[in-house]
Amino acid sequence: MVTVQVEAHREGDVWVATCPALDVASHGDTREESYRMLEEALAGFFEDCCEHETLLDVLAERGLAPAA
Repeated sequence: MVTVQVEAHREGDVWVATCPALDVASHGDTREESYRMLEEALAGFFEDCCEHETLLDVLAERGLAPAA
């Protein structure tokens, strides 16, 4: 398990949720929707890394390590 910080802010009429540590972002009409969309984007990010067997390398490049 890896724990990362996420945050959300308004940009005009939309909410933008980001995970700066992984450089992943998404948006929605509400804060809650932006977080749900970010969760989906992060799931896709991790799925892609796993499919390409690059997850540990990607985490290491970003200075992250899986929690024991």
